[in-house]
Amino acid sequence: PAISAQLDQVLTSLVQAVPRPGPGASMLIITPEGRYLKSTGVADVTTCQPLPADSPYQIGSNTKMMTSAIIFQLQEEGVLSTADLLSKWLPDLAAQLPNGDTITIDMLLTHTSGLHDYFDLPTADGTSIEDGATDKAMLTRAFTPEELVQVVADSGLSEFEPGAEGRWSYSNTGYILLGLIIEKATGKSYEENLNERIIEPLGLEQTYLQTGEPEPGA
Repeated sequence: PAISAQLDQVLTSLVQAVPRPGPGASMLIITPEGRYLKSTGVADVTTCQPLPADSPYQIGSNTKMMTSAIIFQLQEEGVLSTADLLSKWLPDLAAQLPNGDTITIDMLLTHTSGLHDYFDLPTADGTSIEDGATDKAMLTRAFTPEELVQVVADSGLSEFEPGAEGRWSYSNTGYILLGLIIEKATGKSYEENLNERIIEPLGLEQTYLQTGEPEPGA
């Protein structure tokens, strides 16, 4: 109880430190001695709807671990190899990307492909994904994986030669391409693969691939 009270105070202070109106937050800690689950604040800053403790959150780049796991499952099944060239699976996209003909799946996995991150590059209408921090219209706009890759292709930018010794650069672009490779190799959508290979086998009942704009507190 004493530790729970301390954790309550920490969580509350974190939420109160955010300028109002601000979102709420949840905390889950699992230890051999027990489990702590608590939420504070609101799910919707316009209606002040309280934040349920079991509210789902976007996990962002944690999904990269799941994408990697699916790639290695497919390698174990003999469907593909991490040594495969990008051009073997996505020849049209590879032909448009800087150094696309020498990039391998392994380089995409390890952020050593040299591909620029699409996040801060201008899209076709001159805005960038990064603008979502201040522009709600951009934040809620849907992009296809192909559109995001095209942003990088159109830029012609490369951080370095693929596989350059001692070089790496975090690239969301690489993992978008891995998702497309998974779809091409299996003939199923990324969502289907995620459900069949990760979510269902692990019994993750409150985990799903988000589509569209999330409802507050949903």
